[in-house]
Amino acid sequence: MWCLRFRLKHEGCIYTPLTAKCGISDYTYPLGHQVREGRKVELSAIHVLHGAVEDVQKYVRALKQLPSVLQLEGAGNIFFSRVEESMHPEEYRAVYNPELLYVSPIINDSDGFETWHVASWNRAPLERLIQLSKSSSIVMSFELLEFSNRVIDDVYVANLFPKLPPKQREALYLAYDNGYYSFPKQTDLSELTQIMGVSKATFQEHLRRAESKIIPFILKRS
Repeated sequence: MWCLRFRLKHEGCIYTPLTAKCGISDYTYPLGHQVREGRKVELSAIHVLHGAVEDVQKYVRALKQLPSVLQLEGAGNIFFSRVEESMHPEEYRAVYNPELLYVSPIINDSDGFETWHVASWNRAPLERLIQLSKSSSIVMSFELLEFSNRVIDDVYVANLFPKLPPKQREALYLAYDNGYYSFPKQTDLSELTQIMGVSKATFQEHLRRAESKIIPFILKRS
């Protein structure tokens, strides 16, 4: 199967200005779309939000204030959205081509960029998507990360992990984002404690409780 990954920044994006402002990442997985009158396209998606609890809440509040966001419903760090966007017919045909397979979410990151990972049985739809992204007047930056014919073994599942309480989830992602699980480690518990604003004992408890749920869950399914 043909696989395409790229990063881009473009004008008019609903999500990335807010993810950059709030310092979070929004893993957006398209669920469906409908063409409305004119150039309007109604899009439904699921969002898995990564970041501190307060930053996630600030991001959700900001999204709800946007006129293009018709509905936003969820709790914790998982939300469903229904938004309306204006899109040129050529863009619509390339981005929402039924030949495309969204094997991973669109990552709207804290640096203001989107990362796409899509696949297709045929090369041509992916080539059209690359050409459109490079030539579009609204695309300010484009970086091709991968364009290859390979077996895909890194598929995303929205509900891969068990549900965690907010503080446990925050501690786990804070540790991951700051390189606590890297080798060699890029941070330690003292630094993470200061970032989260809790005592070392409290942070360790949140992290260990999260790990005690995540690790057995993964190993039982591996």
